[in-house]
Amino acid sequence: MQTILPNSVLTRFFTKDRSRPQIRRTELSSRGLLTETFSKGGGITCVRGSLWITRNGQPEDILLRAGDRLTCGRRSGFVIEALEDAVVEVVC
Repeated sequence: MQTILPNSVLTRFFTKDRSRPQIRRTELSSRGLLTETFSKGGGITCVRGSLWITRNGQPEDILLRAGDRLTCGRRSGFVIEALEDAVVEVVC
């Protein structure tokens, strides 16, 4: 049996995650944690509050304050901790 799908359905199916980055905004309470794996070009933006960021395989940690952004140069895992109530925007 053969199934024929319109081009728009095929395009959405095959390019869903690749055509545009996924942007997600998350509110974290003080000491709240978020773990993410970012592909190259993904990033973290601190919209409000301050964030303590630990990157897998890197000895140094990163502190972001409201308005700061961190861009990932390669695929990597991160642990993001809110030092106070915060809003974080992640691009995967």
